[in-house]
Amino acid sequence: EKKIEFAGPEWFDAVRHAASEAKRLGLELAIFSSAGWSETGGPWVKPEQAMKKLVWSETTAWGPRRFADKLPQPPSSNGSFQNLDAGGRGPQRDPTFYGDSAVVAFRTPAFETDMMSLSPRITTSDANADTAPLFDGNWNSAATILAPAGGGAAWLQIEFAEPFCARAITLGTGRGIPVGRVLAGDDSDHLETLVTLPGAQLYRQGRIRTFSLRGTPARIYRIEMTAEPLGPGPTMSQQPTKPAAQYSLTEVRLHGGARVHRWEEKAGFSHLFEYETVPTPDVPADVAIAQSDVIDLTSKMAPDGALEWDVPAGKWTILRMGYSLTGAKNRPAPPSGSGYEADKLSPRHMEAYYHGYFDPLAQALGPLFGGSLQYVMMDSWEAGYQNWTDDMIAQFQSRRGYDPRPCLPILTGRVVGSAELSDRFLWDFRRTLADMWADCHYGVMANLLAKHGVGIYAEAAGVSLEIPEDSLLNKSKVAIPMGEFWVRALHPELMYYQDIRGAASASHAYGKTLVAAESFTGGGYETPSTLKNVADYWFAQGVNRLVLHTSAHQPLDTKPGNAMVGTHIHRNITWAEQAGPFMTYLARNSFMLQQGLFVADLAYLLNEGAPSTMPIWGAGLTPKPPEGYDFDYVNADVLLNRMSVDSQGRLTLPDGMSYRVLVLPQTDKMRPELLRKIRDLVAGGGAVVGPRPTRSPSLAGFPDSDRQVQTLAAELWGDLDGVSRTIRCFGKGRVVWGLPLEEVLASLSIAKDFEYGRGLDADLAWIHRRTQDIDIYYVANLTDAAQSVRARFRVAGREAEIWHPDTGDVEPASYRIEENRTVVPLDLSPRESAFVVFRRAASSPSRTLPQRHSITLATIDG
Repeated sequence: EKKIEFAGPEWFDAVRHAASEAKRLGLELAIFSSAGWSETGGPWVKPEQAMKKLVWSETTAWGPRRFADKLPQPPSSNGSFQNLDAGGRGPQRDPTFYGDSAVVAFRTPAFETDMMSLSPRITTSDANADTAPLFDGNWNSAATILAPAGGGAAWLQIEFAEPFCARAITLGTGRGIPVGRVLAGDDSDHLETLVTLPGAQLYRQGRIRTFSLRGTPARIYRIEMTAEPLGPGPTMSQQPTKPAAQYSLTEVRLHGGARVHRWEEKAGFSHLFEYETVPTPDVPADVAIAQSDVIDLTSKMAPDGALEWDVPAGKWTILRMGYSLTGAKNRPAPPSGSGYEADKLSPRHMEAYYHGYFDPLAQALGPLFGGSLQYVMMDSWEAGYQNWTDDMIAQFQSRRGYDPRPCLPILTGRVVGSAELSDRFLWDFRRTLADMWADCHYGVMANLLAKHGVGIYAEAAGVSLEIPEDSLLNKSKVAIPMGEFWVRALHPELMYYQDIRGAASASHAYGKTLVAAESFTGGGYETPSTLKNVADYWFAQGVNRLVLHTSAHQPLDTKPGNAMVGTHIHRNITWAEQAGPFMTYLARNSFMLQQGLFVADLAYLLNEGAPSTMPIWGAGLTPKPPEGYDFDYVNADVLLNRMSVDSQGRLTLPDGMSYRVLVLPQTDKMRPELLRKIRDLVAGGGAVVGPRPTRSPSLAGFPDSDRQVQTLAAELWGDLDGVSRTIRCFGKGRVVWGLPLEEVLASLSIAKDFEYGRGLDADLAWIHRRTQDIDIYYVANLTDAAQSVRARFRVAGREAEIWHPDTGDVEPASYRIEENRTVVPLDLSPRESAFVVFRRAASSPSRTLPQRHSITLATIDG
């Protein structure tokens, strides 16, 4: 059959027909944000409007003399870093783009030495390896080193005639940093380990990585490689990887000058889960670039790169800094819908993207756009990294309150001022990126669509943490925050759990009703019982709208049909005609869980840096919430701009959500404005649990910001040390440091919201929502065995009822009110779920109803 081309006349006719049918049938219609599931790109995006990265060139100048020459243009290659080409080593076919941002010069520290100028001897364990590509300055050329046939480490050795003091090493690779180590010494038989590879890394690791070294002179530096780079699976499972048959490196650079530890990840060329564990070690003052020795020469360079400058005495390095494209395209998309991903840090370019896509659609649909076409769907972010845009310097200065130009060399790995100052600037840089992704991408799209009555479903940005985002801030911009869960996990289960809890938290904290989820991904031809069992758990984590993945339209009667990577849910599956009860069950659960407000006692404050996200790594949430209590995450934006404290000491939000305890992140860094707000909440009666901050993570206002943090912390924490002194009353509230959360909650007389007498194999999931006068508990038996338990609910004065979502039946329940809680016996069949609803005033403190007992009369085999 003839295929319909995206955005052609027939395509618009088909979309108009779908919108008309949706109107006729009273259905909600949504369309993806691009011709592919990720993200916002298409053929109408011009190169200058596409996603960008920072690039630079370096020129050496000597003074005192006049410099009059053209500065080399930085790389214009499409790719993730400098001249690294997107998509491999072949010729680039897509158009490229380059624009200038700034020119800065700095006095070159005396220890900066080009290692190759010292003519080191290069050897490897593979006698046939050509190592020349490792030192050619080209991130695309590579050397391949075969692993020894008899086993053991493959290695590359750099040997100098005289000891060389390397303060950092940069490794470039094709697929990621291999498992191994970097060693050094004066004798090849007595080398000491300087770095263990690959070090801390993300779910998907970057291809270029710099490690700071301790700066001890050595004649020999050796890179040993013992196993292949860690892919996503081994990274998250932390299982060992097997030795590789060969190892590929693109560049190896030993730096005599200081470099920021892991600066590529800190500057947004890739990123890490967290940065507490990768601080840059202190360096001597004469190794760092003095702040006063950074000069802005931007106004002195002509458009063609010509620079005239009277160079002060000494050796100087000139950085011409600009931006080129990452080369990212929307995917998967048909050729007619494929193009560059739009610049997600630019409101102007995102608005151009919007008009290129949605203006023709709105014209074709007329009143149906914003009528039956009610939503745009944004899937998980799979557009790769972006760390620059046209007006990045102005955006940074506006958002952080200081001029970044004196710090720009830090974005190329240099240490300016000190190691701490450089890390602080990079903290500010990542935080700026996170704010801009939320405002300029999700915010701009949401605001433009809202003018037509169209909302957004969005994972914003998704389960895999592809960018150093503020997850809740992203989701705050859209109408319906989303997470995702799978039938059979591709990622570690912790990632789905945190993703869903983050979506739920964003909805709760920003006054939204719906928590949607991309549901049942990674399945196949599944039974309704399998899908029900999976969904029951996620309902208890806050999901109240399922977005089926996938219900592909089946216009033909050919069976059974196909739905790509998702579970097949459409009219041609074998149980389609019997799907009514299952779909009704999901609908009843969703409806009930959309009532009222979520009930939680704990609000966990996420780290205010970037990423500011739910912990999908390590042990996950720390400290863990005690059983029987529920929680939300909140970010710095919610704390600063939405949270207050009421007369009862509850931490409240404008839309009615409230919490009893604020749990701080496990860090000693906090900006003074955030700590000041926490001080005010405690003074008003709030309870806060967490360690004492000692300094700000930001360069803004430094060093006075640190003094403010220390003053506020002393006022609030007083003499607490988290060991012998753990509780301090302040104003009407209290601060706790070093006690288990269960003990803190008990000291505040906060009873468990839900608990049950559990057998060895009992496993019930639950969630609590409350309307103005009704308490609704959802309880699901996650086991294949019947469970008869006594459950206790933090409700008093009301009768208990059992509402059955599988049948729609409502029945009274036995109960007994004990002090401020109610005990209800629950008899749940294998994998059964039910709602325990308290809506009518109790006429007596207890009620006992006849119990139903089942007896097996006979078993029929066959």
